[in-house]
Amino acid sequence: MRYVKHILVAMLLLFLARVWLQKTAPESAIRIFCAYDKLFIEFEENNSRWGTMFLDNNGRPMSCKKLSTVEQYRL
Repeated sequence: MRYVKHILVAMLLLFLARVWLQKTAPESAIRIFCAYDKLFIEFEENNSRWGTMFLDNNGRPMSCKKLSTVEQYRL
């Protein structure tokens, strides 16, 4: 009987730890878009947002003229 109480307490602690970890997991999103004929990627996690330009294998910015699945912006 004593072991059953210990097992139940351990299961309860594991359940609470799992719930706490799910609440503290960061929410993130990625957005790919085209601006100035260049391909950009934007990351958002919790309340922070940052982004960068996509580069090809030679380190040059990638053009997005041929991509139709990317949001297009004219600025």
